[in-house]
Amino acid sequence: MLSDYYQNLSVISVNTEPLRNYYIPYASKEEAKQELEREKTSQFIDLNGTWDFQYYPSVQQLPENFFQEAFTESYDRISVPGVWQTEGFDLPQYINVSYPIPFDPPYVPNDTPCGVYRRQFQIEQTDARFYLNLEGADSNCFVWINRNFVGYDQVSHSTSEFDVTKYLQVGVNEIQILVMKWCDGTYFEDQDKWRMSGLFRPVYLLQRPTMHLTSYQLRTLTDPKKGSGTLMVSFQRFTPIEVSLPISYELFHPDGRLIAKGECYSEQQINLDVEDCLFWTAETPKLYTLLLTCNGEYFKEKVGFRALTIKNRKLLLNGTPIKLYGVNYHDVNQQGTPVMTREQLRADLLLMKKLNVNTVRTAHYPKSPDFYELADEIGLYVINEADLECHGVVNLYDTEANYQLIANDPTFEKPIMDRVIRSILPYQNRSSIIMWSMGNESGYGVNFEKAQALARKLDDSRLIHNERSIEPVIDQVNDFSNLDVISQMYPPLEDVHRHCQRSDTEKPFFMCEYSHAMGNGPGDLKTYFDLIQQYDSFLGGCVWEWTDHAINRGTLETPSYLYGGDFGEKYHDGNFCVDGLLTPDRQLTVGALEYRNIHSPIQLIAVDEELQEVTLSNITAFTAGSAFNLSLEWYIDGKKTVYEVMNPFILEPGKSCSLPITVPTTIHGAHTVAVSLSVYKNDELYGQQQLFLKKEKMRLPRTAHHNDAPQISVKGTELIIKGESFIYIYQLAKAAFTSVKINQKELLERPTQFSIWRAPTDNDRNLVNKWKAAGYAEMSLEIRKKDWKFVDDHLLIETSYRGVIPGLQPIFTMHIQLKINGAGVINQKVSVEKNPIFPDFPRFGMDWPLNDTFSKVSYCGYGPYESYPDKHYAAMFGIYEMEIEEFDQPYIKPQEYGNRWQCDWVSIKNHQGSTMTVYGNSNFSALPYSQAQLTEKSHHYELIKENRTWFNLSYKQNGIGSHSCGPYLEDRFRFMEDTFDWNIVITFKGENR
Repeated sequence: MLSDYYQNLSVISVNTEPLRNYYIPYASKEEAKQELEREKTSQFIDLNGTWDFQYYPSVQQLPENFFQEAFTESYDRISVPGVWQTEGFDLPQYINVSYPIPFDPPYVPNDTPCGVYRRQFQIEQTDARFYLNLEGADSNCFVWINRNFVGYDQVSHSTSEFDVTKYLQVGVNEIQILVMKWCDGTYFEDQDKWRMSGLFRPVYLLQRPTMHLTSYQLRTLTDPKKGSGTLMVSFQRFTPIEVSLPISYELFHPDGRLIAKGECYSEQQINLDVEDCLFWTAETPKLYTLLLTCNGEYFKEKVGFRALTIKNRKLLLNGTPIKLYGVNYHDVNQQGTPVMTREQLRADLLLMKKLNVNTVRTAHYPKSPDFYELADEIGLYVINEADLECHGVVNLYDTEANYQLIANDPTFEKPIMDRVIRSILPYQNRSSIIMWSMGNESGYGVNFEKAQALARKLDDSRLIHNERSIEPVIDQVNDFSNLDVISQMYPPLEDVHRHCQRSDTEKPFFMCEYSHAMGNGPGDLKTYFDLIQQYDSFLGGCVWEWTDHAINRGTLETPSYLYGGDFGEKYHDGNFCVDGLLTPDRQLTVGALEYRNIHSPIQLIAVDEELQEVTLSNITAFTAGSAFNLSLEWYIDGKKTVYEVMNPFILEPGKSCSLPITVPTTIHGAHTVAVSLSVYKNDELYGQQQLFLKKEKMRLPRTAHHNDAPQISVKGTELIIKGESFIYIYQLAKAAFTSVKINQKELLERPTQFSIWRAPTDNDRNLVNKWKAAGYAEMSLEIRKKDWKFVDDHLLIETSYRGVIPGLQPIFTMHIQLKINGAGVINQKVSVEKNPIFPDFPRFGMDWPLNDTFSKVSYCGYGPYESYPDKHYAAMFGIYEMEIEEFDQPYIKPQEYGNRWQCDWVSIKNHQGSTMTVYGNSNFSALPYSQAQLTEKSHHYELIKENRTWFNLSYKQNGIGSHSCGPYLEDRFRFMEDTFDWNIVITFKGENR
């Protein structure tokens, strides 16, 4: 009968080995010196691959002695590492906050699903010790070898190590592992992710001498003034425990030179002083190599010399202040599962570096050992987080202030302490880790205070972090003494100012999560970046999050991404998992490019036209400006006119300087003058930034005098307006052009329409109910006044309307003045007065549904990427020419996209050469989908290209922000105007003209 370990808070593990630092021992010095993949080393026995598998919808269906059953071909097959939900067993479930099971700790449902893994493997000798390692089993594991019970463990994102020596035999051996979907550990693993089950990280055996070194600790000190470092090595545990063994050591410089060697015994500590030491930082990840030898085994450690201190609310690394520009990083691959190979991890980390990310928070659990080795090598600061989140307590029925329930109840102290220890001891020797994080969204209480004290005892060389360390919890005494930072997620700006201006603490302020990158977003990166630069006490933050979580049911070439609720699950949180800077297949979103440009290592601060110089700032901490190549581009009325290379230049880390530039004489008389700085390193673009010297409102083109006014005929409320080469039909009642013919060719596919609606972005999710209640999507126009007459060579049409919705008062009043001359040029002036009781408009604009022959756009404005009032730093102001297909941003959940901000003019052209041009400061997009379809459809793959091109002109768009999980949109980016005027000029050119 199966033991109830899985629902007993006092039993976390049975027969597991004590925690140790991670390493893979080598059998020879030659092997240790090679950069071998661990699977190719002599003492590593790889158990990954295809296993036999039997899925049970309920643990109650397990045969009583299933582990005694003989091998049978009736088992299915499954991949290890892998999760069973994507291999045809059970269904995945995405949940953000609530628990997936009833809250009844320590119990889990009687019908908890489970899976039995089984495979055979060969052992050639037994005169050694063998250790079974499971690097990740969600949610737990029972292990049998040769039908003998070995042990039990839980904590999904932690290595379970068992001494299996006595169970093995020479020749064929059989291993069985039972994994349950839920256990009492589920109450501590309520992370915002897909809930998937199985052996999702590697499984292997280590073959070792009967007596061996088991655990050791590395610590470094640095003296920046002397340029020296000290490495301290202490040996913590041996097997058998009472043994004393001789140890030899060698230390190699990053260039390969041997710089120290010696011998000691296991009870001694090694202290190695290094002169002219190359310090480790994320910008300069210099790694020394320590080679330890003990009883025929070799241990290779990459060592970075670095030391952390806090002084005057600043984090100092080797005596130099640093800022943290980070991301939160879940385990999720291109197919949506948590199986991450070393190659996938390396690709992600290298891409982070290219986007100017220097910090990773391991949200919300430790990573596989490969991750930390790569972070050391590539250069990233790591905030290592315990596998601990109890967010679901906030949703318990009729329970107030329950966030502290698990944090304060002594019943849960042991599991919390265990999870914190597991997040520290295995990774204690990794140079990249700068903080130990106690977990996420689990409340705050005495259990965490004890865990923080324990973390400090285990390792006082790093910072300790807890995201609930914001304010004292009401009605309880709080002890924050072992926490080193004030941490808050998604802080309103007033909170940032308040915390950064505090004088009652030495702790810097840190945002463990900010700028929710969901869908079309985030829009507040620049605001927070500027505040990080403003305050020395502002350490930085980690954007939520690195990549979208979505399960691909299509192919890599034509993906069909699914999110919560798409598998028929009753309880889910929809597309809230689709919230990354990258798409699931690691394509950069515009949000990712925003991040890169805003965090450019060299910042463009100012341009002085008179002094003919540019001011630059180096925001790195350890990289001289000479490491980068710079170019300066001048844009005169959007046209790139001068390109200037600015190399070499000297700019020390953390400093600013002014450099001479050549100011082109052509700037005089221009209404827009912009300067752009491009920053390159090793031919890779690391950032672009732009400043305006002049940004005047574009003067609308004068309408040339035409000898003949247009002809007009009236049909009801329709005006039929004719000229030499055009016929317009204008519906007065709806302020709509119902037909536009140029040289007898119809350009419209359906009538134009004024609109205040945009398909809600994910970051509009907390605004959309207000917009719907106000009837913005269904708004129509009711005419209140109409008049037309001829004035000189043009037709003057003046109309007034109310924007209305049944059952509500008018939303706005609008006055339109149209002037149309004999050449068909349209001068349109729109004046709007909004009823102030209604919420901000999503947008105000005029949609032109052109026929689908229109396929090319040229414009002067922000590009080539989509842009909005607060999200335009990926784009530069200039002149661009694009195909309609290039506007596509395949957000997994359809929403507003593709807008181009602050355009002076835009022309859209069809295959036959007919062109529509609009002059006057406007926004626009050109899309194959209507706002209605983008609103109604739930997935990108459901969108159907329409037989028209939606040319959407806008006076203004609301900003983007990150209100899906962050603070309300800043006032300066809101569409708050109650009265406004919009003046544009529209011209058409036929194919034969």
